[in-house]
Amino acid sequence: EAGFSGHGFFAKNVKEVRKVDEHTLEMVLNDIYTSAIYRLATRVMLPEHILGDVSPSELKTHGFNKEPIGTGPWKVAKWVDDEYIQYERFDGYWRGTPKLDSIKFRVMPDKATGIAALQAGEIQCIFQQIYRTALIQNFETLEKNPDVKLIEYPPTGTNYAIINLEHPNLNNKFVRQAMAQAIDYEGIVEGVYNGHASRTSQWYSKLMEGYFNPDLEWKYDIPAAKEKMEMAGYKYTWLEAPTEVTKTVTKEVKVPGETVTVPGETVIVKQTDTIQLIASIVAGAVIGGLVVKFAFKKET
Repeated sequence: EAGFSGHGFFAKNVKEVRKVDEHTLEMVLNDIYTSAIYRLATRVMLPEHILGDVSPSELKTHGFNKEPIGTGPWKVAKWVDDEYIQYERFDGYWRGTPKLDSIKFRVMPDKATGIAALQAGEIQCIFQQIYRTALIQNFETLEKNPDVKLIEYPPTGTNYAIINLEHPNLNNKFVRQAMAQAIDYEGIVEGVYNGHASRTSQWYSKLMEGYFNPDLEWKYDIPAAKEKMEMAGYKYTWLEAPTEVTKTVTKEVKVPGETVTVPGETVIVKQTDTIQLIASIVAGAVIGGLVVKFAFKKET
């Protein structure tokens, strides 16, 4: 069932699963699938005898989720929805007893409140995966606080944009290559992440085994991107776009002096060139986690 995010996408690429022995399974794929190992490493096996008849909508309140059983050094002591989860140590943990008696995870959706609580000593740690943007924006302030210690480490995850290859424009490889060369990657690293990031050529981290040679990375090259668009069969015009980002979901995008007709897609207008307009759309997807559809204006 596709209610569990990501599982349905992976399952459709699996042809069959064979039992080799009591401790070994063999998985046969429908075709070459380069993300298979990644998908397997980031998914967990769930007990069919417990959850086989439980729908995704029922899982949130199911006992399997509300009173989880794990194999780690901590066990759930108390869970108050939208407030906190209290863990207590498990003395029978096979790798030894944890050094703390308990851990309390507080739910703080407002990032400013979380940062303030950290500075005030109300909490001892914040999760960078959730507070990434807030940490970057407040990095210098936190760095000056003698009571706060910032630890930076190489990540195992990446931020990336996924391209819909079923879109009639995006299934043209030259369009995708133009997009790859129209993005100012270092500008994003320095301007958006304040230098607290590094570029990668794929969605695998550089720490992962099998990471591609960095020489294969696409370089930021607007003239080359324009050539790729011409190779794709597109011509572009200069657009006098607003200096501030404009988001529109209509049939037309109005910019000073003209109206650009697009097929009802989401468009982010930020730059003055159509190629850079494409870059702005992709950068928006990378930076903000947006699900962005593409539209191209073809000259007649």
